[in-house]
Amino acid sequence: MKNLNSYLDRLTSMRMRPEVLQHAVDILKAVPQIQTELENPATSRMKREDIIQEIFPTESRQFIYGLVEDGALGSLDEILKAYMELSDEERTPLSCVLEYVTEPDDAQYEGIIKFLRQQYPERVLNISRKQNKELGSGFILHAGNEEYEFAADRPYATVSVWWSGDPDNPSNDEAYKPSGGEVPTEDDNHRLLATWEIPAMNGTFKIGAGALDAHGAPMYLTAERPGWYVFVWRFEGDDRVSPASSRYDDAWERVRVLPPCESEKPCEPEKPETPPAPAEATTPNPRPSLPVTGGDVSLASVLAVSALAIGAILSIVVRWRRRYDRFKHWTMRWPIR
Repeated sequence: MKNLNSYLDRLTSMRMRPEVLQHAVDILKAVPQIQTELENPATSRMKREDIIQEIFPTESRQFIYGLVEDGALGSLDEILKAYMELSDEERTPLSCVLEYVTEPDDAQYEGIIKFLRQQYPERVLNISRKQNKELGSGFILHAGNEEYEFAADRPYATVSVWWSGDPDNPSNDEAYKPSGGEVPTEDDNHRLLATWEIPAMNGTFKIGAGALDAHGAPMYLTAERPGWYVFVWRFEGDDRVSPASSRYDDAWERVRVLPPCESEKPCEPEKPETPPAPAEATTPNPRPSLPVTGGDVSLASVLAVSALAIGAILSIVVRWRRRYDRFKHWTMRWPIR
């Protein structure tokens, strides 16, 4: 027999009255030859349909025929007993109406269905859709006497670039090496240089060097002074995804620009820093959210850096790897290569 719950769901969606199903059970018990004939492999489909049409009440015919096709007619009494144990509310489908401006895509609709099944695990859902242009955005879900509002997905994440250092004495820049997970308060030694919006989606993006942001505007950045340059990615969160951001002190997400060397003294290259294992993304108080899909992607960013004193151009490629999980949190790293 198929899963018992699937038959109970079918009866509920049909709004089958228990007394009608009991009548079908009584018929089979009174005349056992009917069940024998219906279960006989030699009986043609047309013959089985004729028997069901002739003997069983109209309200139960479709369900009885389904049991015969599944080879589960002998379980009708067991199914009836389980059906009788359901409360009147459980035997009544939950009427749900989803209102929208723009019809939800498959992922959004599946998320709403999952949400309903979590809220009403024992109920059969009867869902209809209705366009409501007065909403503005998002969705409103009516489930019985309850109403749930879901904001539209936030379409953009942001990438910001911070500078830190000593504007008067570059040799003291080490004192302002990025520390802490949160971005600092702006002052003479910490400045927010640029913030761009990029699509909040899986994919590959270039940051800076004239690449276009989410609105089609070119992104440019010039490092006009020595110091630390830090990329910080942030997503504010929406009804399906918790807020998250990269850490300000993640060594994979920064680059240091050194002052030009004196002409009489050749420069010695700075020993490369070995970044520690990247920390988890900052995800304050993750909340239960609507469904989702996820996957590992690699994102690339390009920053053109110019040291004004010598007019040199240095291209630095930063790779940003992000693990995207709609249900839990975001983690990311930008290994410099």
